[in-house]
Amino acid sequence: MLKLLERNVDSVERRLVVLAPQTGHVSRGLPHIQADNDRHADLLAELQRLRGSVYTQDGAIRPDQLTADGRHETPDDSRSWHMVMLNEQGQVGGCIWYLEHQGRPTVDQLRAGKSELARQHEWREKLKIAIDSETARARREGIGYAEVGGWAVAENSRFADCLLLILGIYSLSQQIGGALVVATATARHSSAGILRRMGGSPLTGRDFVIPSYYDPQYTCQMEMLRFDTRRPGAKFEGFVRQMRGRFSGIPVISRETLAAPRRILVRRPARAAA
Repeated sequence: MLKLLERNVDSVERRLVVLAPQTGHVSRGLPHIQADNDRHADLLAELQRLRGSVYTQDGAIRPDQLTADGRHETPDDSRSWHMVMLNEQGQVGGCIWYLEHQGRPTVDQLRAGKSELARQHEWREKLKIAIDSETARARREGIGYAEVGGWAVAENSRFADCLLLILGIYSLSQQIGGALVVATATARHSSAGILRRMGGSPLTGRDFVIPSYYDPQYTCQMEMLRFDTRRPGAKFEGFVRQMRGRFSGIPVISRETLAAPRRILVRRPARAAA
């Protein structure tokens, strides 16, 4: 895995693109911001089509849950950062989103709070306790709280692309201040296992560990994992530093902002002397 990353990090500036949230302020610390409404919209639509294709093939969602043109849309797409990996033809070959929350969110405000686990009476209160502990810690340490999801990679993309997307999330989060993160990860394609190796760990309370669970909607086993983006897995710290060093060359595409209207001074005719 590590040798594979070494061969691919060098090309990341040519293949990685970041989409800024469509709502809210584009965070400082990102030196290569480009305002391009059309490019942002095209890439967002393309990554939504990739998610739709991958998720329906996996059986995670039904075709009737897609838009007419095959896109997998979520309400949080407009509020999230999107890490986009391009293939050699310049098409979207992989994606993942990073959603920053304002203040100290409750479990009901998180996607994690809408999971199958949160519907289980015996675990809902414990999930709330674990999330509250994490958000309180983030507040004490002056960092953000975020969720990660929407991880999808085209079948013909390289395994390294999966890893580069996660490294990109660590790097992006560090660039904009760092965060504690929760992610709902599937056991399908060893996704949860990869995330654990790269720094993820189960959510815990004083005397319990949030378990893996079966989600009938996605028809697979799931895990609720937490991350501290300031501290990736020890074997990946060097790669995250390299990625951060290359952020000056990675384009961050934002929506165009409307320029402030110009003030037009209307000169009134001088009054004639009496």
